Amino acid sequence: MSIINYASREIQFKIVYYGPDLCGKTTNLQYIHQRINPQNRGDLISLATASDRTLFFDFLPLNAVVIKGFVTKFQLYTVPGQVIYNATRQLVLRSVDGVIFVADSQWEKMEENVESFKNLGDNLAQQNISIDDVPLVLEYNKRDLPNIAPINYMEYVLNNRKKRLQSFEVISSTGQNVFAALNAVSQILLHKFSKQKDIPQGPPLPVAIPVEPPVAQTHFLKKSEAELTVVIDRGGNVISQSGDMSAMDVTVIAALAAGSFAATRELARRIGELEFNALYHQGNGSHMFMNSVDDDTIMNTVFGTCTNVGLVRFYSASAAQRIATILTTLRHSTHTVAFQPSAAPVFADR
Repeated sequence: MSIINYASREIQFKIVYYGPDLCGKTTNLQYIHQRINPQNRGDLISLATASDRTLFFDFLPLNAVVIKGFVTKFQLYTVPGQVIYNATRQLVLRSVDGVIFVADSQWEKMEENVESFKNLGDNLAQQNISIDDVPLVLEYNKRDLPNIAPINYMEYVLNNRKKRLQSFEVISSTGQNVFAALNAVSQILLHKFSKQKDIPQGPPLPVAIPVEPPVAQTHFLKKSEAELTVVIDRGGNVISQSGDMSAMDVTVIAALAAGSFAATRELARRIGELEFNALYHQGNGSHMFMNSVDDDTIMNTVFGTCTNVGLVRFYSASAAQRIATILTTLRHSTHTVAFQPSAAPVFADR
């Protein structure tokens, strides 16, 4: 779900590349990152294991078009292909605006394609989202290999629902139709967003705290003597931040912190808890404390040797309560962003 920051006049959209193990999701993002103007792209963060090129996600913020004075920012993620990382898939899908499903065209990968597509629908359903309601396009990747299934067969297997999806023959290693698929899903989600903004009823979209940090965060830093505090949503998006950010990439810290918080949820359930309300990571010189603000939000604090975790824990509880009140007010505020989406490509391969 898109995040609107009315103070900085930004609209943030999240697109997830989904598909089976080693189908080409990471290759898609690597190609896009190489071809986007360096001034309009963020760092590509890749976490690899010996068996899969993506453990958590690849994170790529892209600055795109301006809509009625609002700058649109696109975040591109991949999910791990291996089934054992399904909890991470669920995390990455939180607050998703659009999905590109990457299917491997090789005959021996058909069963994995079908299972992964079903898994996508199941994970969306856990968020009470129907797969038919999400902007979604298909990539039939690796069309340059010799042992591939014909397109009509792949359409029969993966695109046989009542609502037919746009599909593209893709060779992600060379970039063939990589941007075409990205532009297609971007246009669909922008049109969907424009229609939603024409309807005043319904729950409000997530709203970021204004650029200036709330008094609760500033007060918390002063009392706890911590270095940095960042309020993020459960999908890893930055809502508000305060403190010394000169030596840290807050965007990456937020994304990884959300992953760390979510990864412990299953561990908590094993001992009869819904989740752990707080996590503490101790380093040699710098430490991190994370605590839950509400069902959708986490507060992440970085501190050094000049303070201790007890002090941070004590003051973070009251700060979280005040921030939760601010967020509740903002989420129930009525705002509108009216615009007519353009048919022009959102991204261009240079």
